[in-house]
Amino acid sequence: MKKAVISLVAVGMIIFTGCSDEKEKNSTYVEQKAPNVMTQEEKSNLIDKAKEEASKVAEQVKESTNAVVEEVKKEATPMVESVKEDVTEKMEAVQAQVASATAKVSSEVEQKVEAVTQAMTPQKSKGAELYAKCAACHGQNAEKKALGTSQIIKGWSVEQTVSSLKGYQNKTYGGNMKTIMIGQVANLSDEDIEALAQHISSL
Repeated sequence: MKKAVISLVAVGMIIFTGCSDEKEKNSTYVEQKAPNVMTQEEKSNLIDKAKEEASKVAEQVKESTNAVVEEVKKEATPMVESVKEDVTEKMEAVQAQVASATAKVSSEVEQKVEAVTQAMTPQKSKGAELYAKCAACHGQNAEKKALGTSQIIKGWSVEQTVSSLKGYQNKTYGGNMKTIMIGQVANLSDEDIEALAQHISSL
C-alpha cells in the first residue's frame, strides 16, 4: 500500500512537471508570435478607425457646442435689445438736460458779459451826442474856427455857450455864421442847450 501511494505521488509529480513544461513552452511561443499576430494592414485599419471615431466625436461636440451657443444667443438677444433701448433713452434724456442747462448758462453768461461791457464802455452824455453834429465844423474838441470864420469855442463856460445858443434862437446873436447857426439850434430845447453847453465846457 505504501509503495502504491509513493508510486502515485511520483506519477503525479511527473505529470505536473510535464504540464508545467508544456505550459511554459506554449507561453514562450505566444510571446514570440504575439507581436506578429496583427499585420501592418490591420494596424493601419485600426488607426484609421480610431481616427474616424475621434473625428465623429469631435463633430458631435462641435455641433452640441454650436447648438448651445445659438440657444444662448437667442435667450440673450432680447435682453441685450432691452438694455440697449434703456441706455439709449437715458442718454437722450441726459443730452436734453445738458442742452437745456448749456443754453441757460450761455444766456446768463451773455447777459453778464453785456452788462460788464456796458459798464466798462464810457456812456456818451446827451451833450456829447448833440455835439456830434457840431464837430463837423468846430472839430472834435471844439478847437477849430467853423468854416474858418467863427470863434474857437473850446474852453467856453456853460453860461457863455448857453447865452450864445439862445441868442442864435432869438436871432439876437451872431456874426458871419448867424444864418447857419439859426438853422442848427432851431429845434434845441432848453435842456438840450444846457447839456450841449456842459459838454463844450468840458472839452
